[in-house]
Amino acid sequence: PSSFWLTAMTTPHRFVTDIRRRHARLHNLPLHSVSLELKVLDYQTADKVTFVPDDGALVHGLYLQAARWDLRQWRLAESLP
Repeated sequence: PSSFWLTAMTTPHRFVTDIRRRHARLHNLPLHSVSLELKVLDYQTADKVTFVPDDGALVHGLYLQAARWDLRQWRLAESLP
């Protein structure tokens, strides 16, 4: 799939670790030196994604607690009352 539903996985931390391992192997790096870089993309639904990244993974279905994503300012914001 082009995007993975991370919140539906029973062990999402293993998925994230596997992504880090794959990156480390591809670039001949020690695993402990690999960190995550997160980008928010402008897709309203996962079925609109038209590409698969060469390195890393696209995920969808994440939820925020005590915060919200501000679509106008394109950043994390305080939750609305």
